[in-house]
Amino acid sequence: MSLSESAVESGTKKTVLLRSSDGEVFEVEEAVAVESQTIKHMIEDDCAYSVIPLHNVTGVILSKVIEYCKRHVDASAAKTDDKSLPPPPSPLI
Repeated sequence: MSLSESAVESGTKKTVLLRSSDGEVFEVEEAVAVESQTIKHMIEDDCAYSVIPLHNVTGVILSKVIEYCKRHVDASAAKTDDKSLPPPPSPLI
């Protein structure tokens, strides 16, 4: 099972379901989830059937991890967008 096969189709973006140790379920974009190497390896190793169980992480902590991963993905996207812009014009002297 590949990363895309284990993801849930949600509109145009694929998502995965993560379950914390206290039973809270989070629907997260696949690109965000794979920022965590642990989750990425679980998906790659076919450990993710419908919901990825994270037995050692509470819902409060998992929400903070997801928030961090989202910011990292957003920052990477912004950096890529900056590279596609033409360089600023040189100043006239």
